[in-house]
Order: sequence, then C-alpha cells, then structure tokens
Amino acid sequence: MGSVVDVVIAVHTPERPIERAVASVLENECDVRVLVVVHNTEVDPIRDRLGVLAADPRVRLLEFNDGVKSPAGPMNYGFDQADAPWVSLVGSDDALEPGALDQWLALAKKHQAGVVIAPIRFNHGAVFSYPPVRPGWLFGRERVCDPVLDRLSYRVAPLGLISREALADYRLEMGLATGEDQPLSLRLWFSSRVVFAPRSRCYVGFEDQTDRVTYTSRSFTEDLAVVSLLLDPKMPYFGSRASRVAVFSQVLRQVVGNTVLLRSGGQLEGDEFLELQRVTRLVVAAEPSVLRVLSRAEAQFVGGIVSGEVRGDALHKLAARANRFTGLDTVLTSNLKHLLHPQAPLRLRIAQLLVQRFGK
Repeated sequence: MGSVVDVVIAVHTPERPIERAVASVLENECDVRVLVVVHNTEVDPIRDRLGVLAADPRVRLLEFNDGVKSPAGPMNYGFDQADAPWVSLVGSDDALEPGALDQWLALAKKHQAGVVIAPIRFNHGAVFSYPPVRPGWLFGRERVCDPVLDRLSYRVAPLGLISREALADYRLEMGLATGEDQPLSLRLWFSSRVVFAPRSRCYVGFEDQTDRVTYTSRSFTEDLAVVSLLLDPKMPYFGSRASRVAVFSQVLRQVVGNTVLLRSGGQLEGDEFLELQRVTRLVVAAEPSVLRVLSRAEAQFVGGIVSGEVRGDALHKLAARANRFTGLDTVLTSNLKHLLHPQAPLRLRIAQLLVQRFGK
C-alpha cells in the first residue's frame, strides 16, 4: 500500500539541518513518505547528515541539478514525483509539530476540503497571523474559507496539506528571485475548497539559517517581477471584482509596500522608482476600485507613486506611515462608506490581532 501523504523537502546544501525536518515529518501516524530533493549538491553529504533516517523506508532521496539558485525547480520536481493522494512541502530548515499531518488530514476529511492551510509558529514562539480570517474561526465555528471574506490572499505560502486533485498541474513559478509560491497559493485559494484552523498543530519556521531567500538583497525588477503574473486575466480570481480587490489590495500593501520599506530613501529614485511606478500603475489600472479600501495613509502612499510626485526619503516615510496602525489616517478610508469593507484596514487589522491572540 502506498503513502497517504508525500512530503517534499528540497535541500540545497549539507549545512541545512535536514534531519530536523525529516524527523518531524515522520512523527505522524498516517502513512507518510518524505521525498528529499537534493538540489545542486552532492547526495552523500546529505545522506550522512540524515544518519539513520536515510535508511528509513519512508525516506527517499532524489537528485535534481538545474544550476539555478531557486527552490522552485526542486520543489516542482518533488511534486512531479509524488503519487500519494495528498502532498505537503517543508523547508529544509523548518519542521512540523508532532502529529500535524494527522490533524490536517482529519480536518480535510471533516470538511471535504482540497487544501488545509497550516498555522505557522516560529521557533522563538511568535505565531504568524495570516491569513487574517473572520473571527468566527477563533471561537469554535469551523467552516470552509471564503477566499475574499477570509482574506486568503494574505497567505502567500502554500504550507499545509494539498490534495493532488487540487494541485493538478499547478506548480511554483520558475524564473523568479522571490515570490515563486504566491501565484500557486492564489490559484489554490481561489479554485479549491480550503480550510484554515488557527488552533491546529503548526508548521514551525526556524530562523537559525542566514542564507534564506527572505534575507537576500535584490533589485526592484526582481522583487516586483511576480506582480505581472498576478495580473494575468487567466488567474481564477480575475472574474470577480471582489476577488480582484482582495488580491490587489494585498499586492499594494505587501509586495509594493514592502519593496519600498526594505530600501533606503536614496534607492527610491531614478530607474528604480520608474519600475516601481510602472508596476503600481498596472495594479491600479487592473482594478481601480482597490483604492477605495485603502486607508488614507495607504492611498497617499500609492498616489504618490502613481503620480510620480513623491520619491526618495519622502516616499519611504509615507510607506512607513501606511504600514502602521497608529492614527486615524491609518484606519479610516477616504470614503467612510468603505470603512467596514472586508479588505479595509479596520477589519483587516482586527482580524490579524484576533488570529494572533486566540489562534494556536
């Protein structure tokens, strides 16, 4: 009998604590198989690092060499090799809480879901509060997620459990320096029956590795390249205005906003600013009503980019102001009739706080 869950783990260097990730996956009662994709590095050092785990019949080492410094290739290769009804992915420096897969499988069966989104806990104890679902989730009312009302677009990583039927031919995007998982996640959220249980057992993110993509310096073009894929009319959310607003408000806040916040004012000039402006204009043009759900501070930030009237340090200050929740202009929308919109700051921030406070 084959496995029920195939877990894909891509490892790029023998310095990664791959044994921690693999051991955590095996701490489940369900029939599980671990596909360790050894990416652009020698297999023997990885096998040595795994020790006795490498001899476990549930562990399979796969070689994959593409010469590309991206997790997309090896993860996609692992998905292609998976033949279990369910698949999951784990970073080589991360882990699962004991019994997590068993609990996620039970949730999927209970709700007849194709995807279970895992809550994320970091090794220092903090809980990642995305997606910021409606409060009913936190007080015993389990239900299948609504991708718009439960703001699933804020969860950009497909960590948890995915049925092979839901995964279909969807894969991580090749050729991106960052954001390769966001198009896949959005396709899953808007085309599948999705469950998120904030109190279920967690995916554990460790921050003891210094070479993670998150901490890598990149160009504006690299950071913003994913946006063109999210503007593809073939994406499953494009047929609904509410869905476009949900996705593009997240893009403006997190992709565009964070691109500015991670840079100094001196970097927000010249050609770099023009690329930022070009991408931001495309997002707004794809759904102009997205501006209605932004806070006044956020609208001022986006407007400054679109008009080209604010650059450098002034733009960085606007981005920092828009990212805080410290004054009326960071809460109120330009037109108060949109104040209680699901994507507006007031309900979004309250949901974030509640998930973080009453979740796992």
